[in-house]
Amino acid sequence: MKTKIFIWAVFLVSGFISKLYAQDFYPGNLRSIVYTDKNNEIKINDFYVNKKGFLWLNDSTYAKKDLSELIQVTSKNTDKFLEVRVDYYLKNNNLERFINRTANRGLDKTGVDKFEKTDKEHYYKIEVKRGVLFDNRKYNLIGFTQRDEVNVAKQATNKKPENKFDYNSSYPFQNTSWYLDTKKVDIKNKYEDKSKYIISLAEDKTSDVKIEFLDDTNFKLTFGPPQKKQILTGNYKLYSHNMGSGYKGVYLSINNPPKKPKTKPGYKEAELIINYADTPKNTENYFRFWLGSFDFELKLENGNRISLTRDAYNNPPIDLAPASIN
Repeated sequence: MKTKIFIWAVFLVSGFISKLYAQDFYPGNLRSIVYTDKNNEIKINDFYVNKKGFLWLNDSTYAKKDLSELIQVTSKNTDKFLEVRVDYYLKNNNLERFINRTANRGLDKTGVDKFEKTDKEHYYKIEVKRGVLFDNRKYNLIGFTQRDEVNVAKQATNKKPENKFDYNSSYPFQNTSWYLDTKKVDIKNKYEDKSKYIISLAEDKTSDVKIEFLDDTNFKLTFGPPQKKQILTGNYKLYSHNMGSGYKGVYLSINNPPKKPKTKPGYKEAELIINYADTPKNTENYFRFWLGSFDFELKLENGNRISLTRDAYNNPPIDLAPASIN
C-alpha cells in the first residue's frame, strides 16, 4: 500500500493537472492497447501506450504523469473463452467524437452510450460512463470488452494456441499534430524508372504545413499563408506486419481527390493525376496529388520524426504472356 501511495505522489509531483484534457484512444485504437504473447496471455503494449505518454504503474495499470488519463486491463482465460477488458479513464468531458466513431463501427446501440455486437465466436462491447471514481478521483470511463469463444474442434487441430490480439508496432497517430514537408526523388536506370515520394513529419516546426490526426481515422491538413489558410480533410488507416518489426504502413486519402485519367490498353494505370511539374508546392492541387489515396511505408526516424515513403513507377508497359495453346 505504501508503494502505491508513493507512486501516486511521484506522478503528482512530476506533472501538473491541465485545464484542457485531451483524448488519446478511439474505438479503432482500443485493441492495440493489448496483445497476446506466445502463451496466449494478455499483455499491455508498452510501445503503443508509452508513445502516448502512459507510464507503468503496475502490470495491469498505466497512467499519465498528470493523472488525466489511466488504462487498466483485466482478462479471463479459460478453456471455453478468452475475455479482455480495457478500462480507459480520462478527464476529457467532450466524448461526442468517440461516441460517433463507435456508432459508425458496426456495433449495435443497446443502451445510453452502450454498444455491443456478437459476430460468430466473438463478442464486443464499448460503454461510456461519466463521473466514475478511481482512487477517489473522478473520471469519465470508456470500457472496452472483447470475448472470444474457444473453437474446440479448431483448437484440437492446432498445435499452437491461436493468437487473439496481434502486437501493433505502428505509431499511434490519433490526437497528434505534425509539421509536414515533402520531397520527390527520381530513380532512373536500366533496371527501373520510378519516383520516390517522401513525406517527412516533425514535431518541431519545419514548414508552414500542419497535419492533425483528429481520431482513429480522420485527419486535417492546414496550409497556405497566414492571412489565407486553407484546409483539406481526409482519412487514414495504419497497418503493420510481423510482431514488433517488419513492414509498417499508413494509407492516406484526401476527401474528393481528382479523378485519374484513362490509360491505354496494355499499360499500367497512370498515377499522375495532375501535371506535377506545373503544380506549385504546398497548394491545394499539390496536396490532392500527394495524398490522393496512396499507401506509404512508415519509418520512425531519430529526433521524433517520421518518414512516409511510396514508390511510383512511371507508367511502364505491362509484359503480357502469350496465350496458351490447348
